[in-house]
Amino acid sequence: MNQQRITRMNTLFEKVLSGNASRDEQMELKLLYKHYINFGRESHQNFNHQPQQVVGHYEY
Repeated sequence: MNQQRITRMNTLFEKVLSGNASRDEQMELKLLYKHYINFGRESHQNFNHQPQQVVGHYEY
């Protein structure tokens, strides 16, 4: 994720916390946040790796 998107995400986050964000800005923040969370995961999906079985709150 590039620095420009991180800066935009931080700006929108502060705006949402202060209660000054429009609905469009809130939606944009959600999309940027999802991209931020998935950014590291996407690079790891290329590896051959067995998915873990999750039962309840425990991973096996």
